[in-house]
Amino acid sequence: MKVVFIRFNATEPVTGGEKQFYNIKEFLKVKKINLEFIDLAQLPFSLRWFRFLSINYFVWRKITEGFYEPTVLMYSTSQGLCVFLASAFFRLFTSIKLIMLVLDANILISSKHSQIISRFINGICFLTAHKILCNSDSTARAWKVSNKKMCVIPPGVNKPKGIRKSKKNLNPEIQSVNILFVGQWKPVKGLIYLIKAADILKNDKFYFHIVGDYSRDLAYKNTVQNYINQHLPEGEIHVYDQINFEKLETLYSIASIVVIPSLMEGYSMVLREAMLRGVPVIATNVGAISELIKNEVNGLLVPSRNSIAIANAIERLLADDKLRKELIENGYKSAERSLTWEEHCEQVYQNILELC
Repeated sequence: MKVVFIRFNATEPVTGGEKQFYNIKEFLKVKKINLEFIDLAQLPFSLRWFRFLSINYFVWRKITEGFYEPTVLMYSTSQGLCVFLASAFFRLFTSIKLIMLVLDANILISSKHSQIISRFINGICFLTAHKILCNSDSTARAWKVSNKKMCVIPPGVNKPKGIRKSKKNLNPEIQSVNILFVGQWKPVKGLIYLIKAADILKNDKFYFHIVGDYSRDLAYKNTVQNYINQHLPEGEIHVYDQINFEKLETLYSIASIVVIPSLMEGYSMVLREAMLRGVPVIATNVGAISELIKNEVNGLLVPSRNSIAIANAIERLLADDKLRKELIENGYKSAERSLTWEEHCEQVYQNILELC
């Protein structure tokens, strides 16, 4: 049996969809599955229609080369434009099995024009797929996925050995407060709203640690960086681009609060990771986050695109030590039921076996 991935990262990502693909790949290696990778980052992208036709042809040719054994192709909604024609050919003319991973619900915040195109293209992929694996129920609802093919498998999480003991108080007049953000620098992650919240708070004891790849959208990166340079004092914002998980663990260990200001989330692994490490979470009430957080029980929910609400929630956690400790305790209890990565990958593996 051969499994072909459309997305591939040579190095281990610390979180997000890339982390999910990486862990599935590593798990299948242990199972002695023949793996093949098509790295779309190596291909020349263009908005011209013939470029996308050529990419679909490239995917089709790459997979059918030496086609002699049961083959499973795995790809996600974000790659739909690159495989929607190829997937139709695979379904109609070959015995290749298709598994589509639905990792986000970003379609809900796209423009009407983009939604129409995306639903049409991924609609073809949904029709041709043999199985559709979703991160969460809300993601499945956003894409209107058919229940007949759909299986919800929440992502795994790296579980620590035990909950970190919280500090007795977080009075910013006494000690520094470290606020952590983990995510790509893309508009959907809402980073600019956290940076504006930092501007609202204006406290020299506050330190914001921003972890994530900022190379995906350089225009957005420049927007955020320009705001930081113009409005915030030097040394208040600490930026980390590519880091390993050991470094991320260190940042979790010093974090007073984790903030997830996303405009949409298909799941949020960072939320679960923070809860399991005894860090209280403030997150926007969007997508799957509302499935994971019950407001004022295991986290604080705020409206999206609202820097004032984020700033107020941070100040509330610092002022209310009882609430903060309750969020930490209840967050840990809810997150400890999460799947491990091994459990997640085993469920994906069983879905692959069902097709072969």
